Amino acid sequence: MSDIFLLSTPGLDAFLANPKYQQWFLMKTKALAVYTPGSDFVAQWFPQTYFYLDALAIFDSALVTKNPGSPALFSGDPGAQALILQDANGNPVKINWQEADGSYHQYAANVASLAFQQRMITIIGGILKAGYDGIWLDDTDLVPSFVSASGKPATPFGFDALEWQWRFVEYLQAIRKAFPHIKILHNAVPLAPVDEAAFQAQVAAADLINIERGFGDPNFANDPSRYVALAQYIAKIHSYGGNVVVENYSKGTIAWEEPAFQAIRRPGDFEAYEDMYPDNWPL
Repeated sequence: MSDIFLLSTPGLDAFLANPKYQQWFLMKTKALAVYTPGSDFVAQWFPQTYFYLDALAIFDSALVTKNPGSPALFSGDPGAQALILQDANGNPVKINWQEADGSYHQYAANVASLAFQQRMITIIGGILKAGYDGIWLDDTDLVPSFVSASGKPATPFGFDALEWQWRFVEYLQAIRKAFPHIKILHNAVPLAPVDEAAFQAQVAAADLINIERGFGDPNFANDPSRYVALAQYIAKIHSYGGNVVVENYSKGTIAWEEPAFQAIRRPGDFEAYEDMYPDNWPL
C-alpha cells in the first residue's frame, strides 16, 4: 500500500490521544489531518500534521455555536459582515452546502478583499504556532456553487466566472506567499471546467491537491470513462509540478481504488482514508 494520509474523524480522537498508539501511527501513516484546537496536541508528536481550515466560509453565528479558539470566522465577529459576498440586490451569499438540519450555515467570503485575506493569514499564523507542518484548506473550488439564505442559486455581484477564478487564485497565492515553508493542501472538486492558466496557478500555490472520493467514487460505477478522466486530471496536476491526495471515503473501496491509484501515482502522492483505525486496519 502506498503512503497513507489519514484523515481525523471523531472516532479517531481516542486513539490519537492514547500514548500507546503514537508509535503505531508513526509506522502506519505518513501524514495526519486533524481539527484545531481540539487536536493541536497531535502536532507535538506527529511530524507531518495538517490542520483543517475552510478557505471560503464565514459561518452563520445564528446557526453555529461559536467555539472559543475556533479558526473559523463567524458572521457575528467584528467586521465580518463587510467581508461576506453579496448578490446584485445586496443580499448575502452562502456556500451551497446544506447541513443535516436543512440550513446553509456558511456565508461565502469575498476572497478579493484584502481585509479578508489578512484576517485569514492572521488566523493561520496563530494556529501554526501549535507546531503544525501543514494546512488542509477546504472549499478551494475555482468553480464554486452559491445560494441565497433560502437555498436558491445565487450569483455574487461584481464577479463573472473567470474573474472569480483569478481573484480566488490570487487569494491562494497570498496564503502561499505568507507561509512559503508550510505544506498546503487544497481540497478542490476535480474535473470542473476551469481556466487552465488559473488552475495551473492554483497547483503552484499548493503542495497537494485533494481528490475527494478518489477512484472509490460510487458515481463511477456505471461510467468507466470517469476513471480515465480522473487519471488524466491527476496526470495534469503532475505535469504542473503538483502532487495529489486521493481521498477515499471508505476502506471498503480499497480493492479497486488501490490498483487504479498505483497505476498513476508518483513520488509525493498520498492515499487518504476516513475510516481506518488501529483496531480495524485492513492491511
